[in-house]
Amino acid sequence: MKKLLFFLFFFLISESYGKEGKNLSGRVLLDNSPVGKGEVIAREIDKNEIFKTETDENGYYNITLKEGVYSVEAQKRIGNILYIGFSGKNPILLKEDTYAGIKLLPPSKMTRKKLSDSKTEIVLKILYNGKPVSSARAYLYLKEKDMKGMPFFYSEPTDKSGIIKIRNIIEGSYYIVVRKKKDHKPLGPISEGDLIGFFSQNPLNIKDGYRYTIEINMFQKIQDEITSPLDIQNVKKITGIALSESGEPVSGVYAFLYTKKEMGHERPISISRKTGDDGKFELLAPFTGKFYLGVRQFYGGTPVQGELYGLYDKTHDHHINVFDNITGIIIRVKKILR
Repeated sequence: MKKLLFFLFFFLISESYGKEGKNLSGRVLLDNSPVGKGEVIAREIDKNEIFKTETDENGYYNITLKEGVYSVEAQKRIGNILYIGFSGKNPILLKEDTYAGIKLLPPSKMTRKKLSDSKTEIVLKILYNGKPVSSARAYLYLKEKDMKGMPFFYSEPTDKSGIIKIRNIIEGSYYIVVRKKKDHKPLGPISEGDLIGFFSQNPLNIKDGYRYTIEINMFQKIQDEITSPLDIQNVKKITGIALSESGEPVSGVYAFLYTKKEMGHERPISISRKTGDDGKFELLAPFTGKFYLGVRQFYGGTPVQGELYGLYDKTHDHHINVFDNITGIIIRVKKILR
């Protein structure tokens, strides 16, 4: 009987842990300024359940959701225009607390014209900051959940006018995503600095014998802003430089701030942008106290062989006490060899 009660108790505890909510948080921007009182909508794709919340005066939002696959967007009506933004992470598999920043853009414009024959044509004009984007591609997906995977179809690059023409697509419903990658490869994940855009009326329902002319605005993928402080007055800035063993600036690495010393296994509290040729980095501590500081080439998971990696070395356990802004940090990095 005791054994049965123990297993029943263990089962109930396990069930409750499995149903715990995960925090989806982020910041909504319009023209690089925070949006006050905008609406954030998280839609669970499989069940088509809708969850909504508002941003605060600094553009931050937080919503607790069950594990699942979500499409996340934000909206803000200004005058007669309903600005719409989508997370560049869409669709988001929410299995842990996740940060998803969103940039609001003018909605996609679309017109439809009947053609004299039964052929179908999609004409896409791709814009970034109001200007045509060359060398971008359009990707058509049959299912929303597949938008990070292999597309049903992808186009040739846009011309100098930012235009793509797609002809003779089979009648049906399609989710449209546009991307411009710095490596110019048609497939593969997007990286920091790449451009991405979503048709704001997804999915597009295509009928034979029509031309669909669509304008889509793009935004730039930037380093996720992990730090989302609730009290902006307590945010402290840490600046420094990543150097090689020979003292040369190291580009292409990130600085990380952790609350626990098991760095690489824990989720960082703050991540810098990727260093440039000068090796300089900047971190924001969302509150004062004790942190652990490191620099590495990649983020997520345990550091791997060949990765550039370094730790703050002024304390034995690599911790740094942050009670004010800190400058002049130097971290030496080297390749991990095993």
